[in-house]
Amino acid sequence: MRVQLGIIDRYLLREASSGWLAVTLVLMLLMMGSGFARFLGRAAAGKLPQEMVLKLVALSSIEYLVVILPISLMLGIMLALGRLYRDNEMAAIAAAGFGLQRLYRPFMPLLLTVAVLTAWLSIDLSPWASGRVNQLRDMGRQEATELQAFAAGQFRSIMDGKGVFYTEALDHKHGLFTNVFVRVKSEEDTVLILAKSGRQEVDPKTRARILVLQNGYRYEGEPGEADYLITAFKEHGVRISPPRVVTNLKSSAKPFQSLLKSSDKSDWIELNWRLSVPLTVLLLGLMAVPLSHSKPREGRYGRLVLALVIYLMYSNLLTVGRVATDEGKLPVFIGIWAIHLGLMVYIFWLLGSREGWWRRPKLISADSGRSGAPA
Repeated sequence: MRVQLGIIDRYLLREASSGWLAVTLVLMLLMMGSGFARFLGRAAAGKLPQEMVLKLVALSSIEYLVVILPISLMLGIMLALGRLYRDNEMAAIAAAGFGLQRLYRPFMPLLLTVAVLTAWLSIDLSPWASGRVNQLRDMGRQEATELQAFAAGQFRSIMDGKGVFYTEALDHKHGLFTNVFVRVKSEEDTVLILAKSGRQEVDPKTRARILVLQNGYRYEGEPGEADYLITAFKEHGVRISPPRVVTNLKSSAKPFQSLLKSSDKSDWIELNWRLSVPLTVLLLGLMAVPLSHSKPREGRYGRLVLALVIYLMYSNLLTVGRVATDEGKLPVFIGIWAIHLGLMVYIFWLLGSREGWWRRPKLISADSGRSGAPA
């Protein structure tokens, strides 16, 4: 059965949605800025190619969303309701018959949408992004190491030992070589290259390195034989095979189907962790409604501090529980699901306190009732 949202429902949903989007955007910009500075620092230190920085930031932003969406939803709802309480609009809405439980109705479409989005990110997209980030990091570190491996006055092995490189002088700032010698051994013949200068380039698609040599000679043939082919060139490129990077997939980067079929304990823990992430969205969203209630003279942001404290405690407990579960100190139910259950109990207690479920009804004695009756 389709539920029709009234004018007040749509108004509350619009306020909460705009608040959620604004908070998500701000947190994403902060996280991406921090990640960009971190990757840029590694690139400046020569530990990562500069062309990989933006790609790593984009992939890391997918991982950030899994963390940001639950807290941004809670803050978005609380900011919207906090403004309504401050402007006394909630008093008018309550007079229209909107109790605390009825107040959940307009927020449920937003809660379910964000929960489904977070489930997709946690189960499928974020592990893929995590695996790609690890692969690019390993590839970047290896490329950076190989690009810096050339040293002036020393013979260096290239192309998995099939070639030898030598340069008399090297300008690290511009990546230029002077008086270059290259020897490449193949199954058919041997190639010797002598060049007055050269530079390094990286193919952005295949990640293969190319030595661009200038003003030199290429000698092709077999040692000890007289049928050498000598070629003079102004510019000649020597393609070096891309680095072979083997990245061991961690449980956090494995596909969901692999976790379902795996019998490994770490994979089982990771599976439960991913399934519990959408529950975090629902719990924080449900908690935001009663927690945002404020008195007329109470500040708009007073409840936000309490909400952030509760979120930090909840998040830290989940982190500690996950670590204890990985180390085998706690079972999965206690290390992960019991913490969510504890927040459920707190939300239930919060609702009961607001709705007066725990208050004892006042008993009126028969004598007190007769004393007020007319004679």
